[in-house]
Amino acid sequence: MLYKLLFFLFISISIFADGYQSKNERISAIDKEIEILMEKKYALENLKEKISKINSEEITTGKSNTRPKIALVLSGGGAKGAAHIGVLKVLEEYKIPIDFIVGTSAGSIIAAMYSIGYSPEEIEKTILDMNFFSLMNNNKDRNLRNIEDKFINEKYPFKVSIDKDMNLSLPMGFLNGEYIYLQLKSIFSRAEKIKNFDEFPIPYRAITTNLNSGEEVVVGSGDLALATFKSMAIPSFLEPVQDGENYYVDGGVTSNLPVDVALDIGADIVIAVDIGADSSKIGSNSSVIAVLDKISTYNGTKNTEFQKKIADILIVPNVKEHNTIDFSNLSSLVDEGIIATHQFDYLLKNLTFDKEFENQKERALKEKKFKISEVTLSGNSILTERKVKNLSPNVSNKTYTKEDLELWTKKIYSIPYVEKVYYEVDGENILFTIKEKDSINIGTSLNYISEYGASVKIATTIPNFGVWTQNYTLTAELSKYPKVFLNNVYFYEIGDFKILGSFDIGYKNFPLFIFKDGDKVSTYKSEIFTTEFALGSTFSNSTAMGLKLGYENYSTRYYEGDQSYSDFKGNNQFAYLKPFIYFDTLDNKAFPSSGSTFLIQAFTSEELKKESNYNGFSGVFSFNFPITNKLSLSLGGSLGKISSDSLENTKLFRIGGSKNSEISYSFTGLPIMGRYSDEFYIGSIGMKYNLTNTLYLLATYNVLTYSNVDLSFQRKTELWKDKEYGYGGGIGWDTFLGPMSFMVSNNIDTSSPLFELYLGYLF
Repeated sequence: MLYKLLFFLFISISIFADGYQSKNERISAIDKEIEILMEKKYALENLKEKISKINSEEITTGKSNTRPKIALVLSGGGAKGAAHIGVLKVLEEYKIPIDFIVGTSAGSIIAAMYSIGYSPEEIEKTILDMNFFSLMNNNKDRNLRNIEDKFINEKYPFKVSIDKDMNLSLPMGFLNGEYIYLQLKSIFSRAEKIKNFDEFPIPYRAITTNLNSGEEVVVGSGDLALATFKSMAIPSFLEPVQDGENYYVDGGVTSNLPVDVALDIGADIVIAVDIGADSSKIGSNSSVIAVLDKISTYNGTKNTEFQKKIADILIVPNVKEHNTIDFSNLSSLVDEGIIATHQFDYLLKNLTFDKEFENQKERALKEKKFKISEVTLSGNSILTERKVKNLSPNVSNKTYTKEDLELWTKKIYSIPYVEKVYYEVDGENILFTIKEKDSINIGTSLNYISEYGASVKIATTIPNFGVWTQNYTLTAELSKYPKVFLNNVYFYEIGDFKILGSFDIGYKNFPLFIFKDGDKVSTYKSEIFTTEFALGSTFSNSTAMGLKLGYENYSTRYYEGDQSYSDFKGNNQFAYLKPFIYFDTLDNKAFPSSGSTFLIQAFTSEELKKESNYNGFSGVFSFNFPITNKLSLSLGGSLGKISSDSLENTKLFRIGGSKNSEISYSFTGLPIMGRYSDEFYIGSIGMKYNLTNTLYLLATYNVLTYSNVDLSFQRKTELWKDKEYGYGGGIGWDTFLGPMSFMVSNNIDTSSPLFELYLGYLF
């Protein structure tokens, strides 16, 4: 009985407590609602008071059409800046005329576009269509780079420079921002000749930070693209923007929500939009991006709390779950801006001024073309005005579109010693501001090839620019098969035509793998001392041809393995003559989607000890066709023939592996050097599908026919009669270490699949 009584008492107390708690919660919720309503009442009264004050001034002064001056302030926040577009859409629904607009970082871009007449829909389309990945790199447009630069420099993804005083010169940011700047120039081309931002349909101010003084700088004149570029130059990520003697970085460092700037230039009512840095604390799971974001915006974020208090309407879109560098959800960010702005409908409806709004829209700037008859340069010491003029696109009547100016600038930027290019159009004059590098360059490349192993390649280049341009390069490869080369390249330019010469001397060695029935049974090593002279010419950025004269001293010996063969032993000396032609228009060397390439060379050689003559030719080619914006096909192959009255096996062509390299012609279905031949022909068809901007699905099908001399480990084949077929697929990835690919193919000699891994550029 006592137990039942206690149980009843417990239940009664629980019900009473729940009822009490629910009552308190309801009271608390009502209090919160009352507080929100009071805040709204205060905000509405404050806004009406300001409008009433302006109306009173109208009666006192006798001015007509007097209304409050409305300013819009947009904060920085990286990709989260897309929320600003949603805010603009709602403001236009209410036909609210904006008299001043101020922006920081991402906000400065949106603000600048709106100030010169872009509609919110046009801004949204521009931002959503933008390929942000293409902007986030320092690589020069491959189709515009000269042929020798394509052949040499792109193999080294890691580069540092040493200046004339022998000081190590490291970049001031991960990106130099050239492509971001050019994108801004294209967007703002309609305002190219307007240098006073008060002359825009909506007067505009950009906020940046002087890196030397650490002070906030309000930019209201000059080049619009450069002003916004200064405002968004995130420290460490983007190089500081140089303008004269000063360097500028992201305005968010000092003032991420510059409401005070809007008030200073005459605003009566300020609408502020805060999508700024996340206020959360750094924890053990925070990324390096979060840390940099926190450091770079620390002072600016502290200032934001004050700026919020002096804004009349503060819109805070819910963007906490979004990353500042994630551009994949921009549409949802636009929606967040719309939702957040509609929370202030009760205020915004009081700021509708139909006539003024329509008048403002009619003043929107339009796209234009540019008449250019003069070219001037600034900051150059090597680059000549003549060369810049020669790079100009072919246009009629000296009239250029924004696309023409962008192409012209990219051509200048593609010159090896040019680091950065800015331009401004003033009347019929275009001024290019050039930043050059005239220093010792050190490039490094990491490399891994299945069977071959890992290697590190280092190249030191000493440029000497003048009438006769020269490059001295010392290259070393640290690996199981080391190499060292000294190279001198010199050329004389006549427009696009160059007289080209080079001298090489060095030591290299490479392996000779022996496979029997699909298994590698031994490895030989060839050591080569070589000297080579070359003379040729380049006719464009895609074509080079010439003649090579050289001497080679071969020494070949057994290196390792289970079984020794006598096929490759010996010492040989060769003198050779090689005419060649090289063509390259690929958009990407490792994973092309479009363009073509071929290297064809003939050779005549004499073995000096035996006085035996060698004659032949070889070639590789590839033609690439985009089918869709993600899918592309390639047709390619290779061929070679060598004949001699006494053929040395070390001179045989080596076939196998899924990538062409110095040591082997590619054939998917065979390991590197899976075949040796004195004559061969390979045809292939390939497919590439872009999973992302840097990740690809790859597939290849190829056919081989070849003949060979008698080798103890390889079966005899007859050219054209005997054919071998291979196929495979895999993954390709453009990494910061260079291109990487993992391929799986049928091993035509065994029933087991063949796995291959390549990392880095092949030499």
